[in-house]
Amino acid sequence: MRKVMDIMAEKLGFCYTEALPVGLDFGARLDNGSFSGLIGELNRGEADMSMVPMSINHIRNEAVDFSETLFVDEHRITFKRPFPEADIAGFVKPFTPTMWLLFLLSTLVVCAATFLVQLSPRVGVREETYDDGTPEPSANRVSSKLRYAVLWTLSCLFSQSVPWEPRDVPVRVVAGMWLLATLIIGTVYRSNLKAMLILPKVVLPFDTFEEFAEVDVRGYIILGGILDVALRGMEANSTLGRIRDKSRIDANIGRGLSELIEGKTAPIASTSGQRWVYHFDFTNEGYCRMYSTRDGVFSTAAALGFPKGSPLKPKIDFMIRGLKEFGILQHLFQKETPNSTFCFGKPVSLSPTSADLRPLELGDFYGVFCLYAGGILMAMLVFVTERFVRRNGGRITTAN
Repeated sequence: MRKVMDIMAEKLGFCYTEALPVGLDFGARLDNGSFSGLIGELNRGEADMSMVPMSINHIRNEAVDFSETLFVDEHRITFKRPFPEADIAGFVKPFTPTMWLLFLLSTLVVCAATFLVQLSPRVGVREETYDDGTPEPSANRVSSKLRYAVLWTLSCLFSQSVPWEPRDVPVRVVAGMWLLATLIIGTVYRSNLKAMLILPKVVLPFDTFEEFAEVDVRGYIILGGILDVALRGMEANSTLGRIRDKSRIDANIGRGLSELIEGKTAPIASTSGQRWVYHFDFTNEGYCRMYSTRDGVFSTAAALGFPKGSPLKPKIDFMIRGLKEFGILQHLFQKETPNSTFCFGKPVSLSPTSADLRPLELGDFYGVFCLYAGGILMAMLVFVTERFVRRNGGRITTAN
């Protein structure tokens, strides 16, 4: 806007002096009917015009005159951009909780079906023998059949060899279906896990106003802004009403930017203002630290403000129409914020530099390490039990 003002000052032949409004806010109507901030200074004639565009609404229009519309803007929520981090539970992420639950139920059903089919009088199991070829007396017991069913189900699931082979058609049908199912599930799991490791995706805390109303993140609204005024009349149980109730309303924009970068609050601001912040941040940091929701609210026309009856307004209107018709306004805006395009899209990049992938850290393997450690401890427990506890029904050798 400084360049736009320089063009207007040169063509219309006037000089201007910049001044900050008291309170550093756009201004709102007070209880006594007066206005604060920039609107108040224009209303009282303490300033000749505003240098920054302001959204037009009926309350502001009663206090000041507005110029020709500069552009149409909308408000979006911006928040700290998430980046992939080490996840101890990453190895369970290829499937959703519902999928894991169905997988567990399927395993139990197959195990039960294998056991029940073996209980049929016409279905037996291959007898287990000792080292000298003598058959084990407990091979056809119910407990042995249950052990075979569990052993077969889990061995197929983890792609491990098993000494027992299904006999007879009913058992082989159940076993064959389970072999095919575990092959498909295992292949899909390994493929998804590999894809997540090669090209992980970020998970956004929210992407719409409805989602933002449900998450535990505070909003940040500029005091006296168009959104502050518009949300005052919202019902408490509506989406925007809930957003206002959990938002901080403050005129300190610098504090809002600081808390945004730290991930403490999510400011709700105009899209044009966010573009400048993204450009400035990307220019200084080299990557995008923020993102915006994909939808916006309160699309409003933005214009310059004047005191009522200002003789300067018709001249500025004429200049603004020319700047818009020849595309100069849009050209100047894009020239001032060229790096905003890198950050304004939905964040799917995986690291501060989108050309590089995040290297795996030790924390990525903690979950798998814990799983292996648990398996080793269980195997040791089984070994100790088999080593020191004698089984009932063992073979007894007698002498003639």
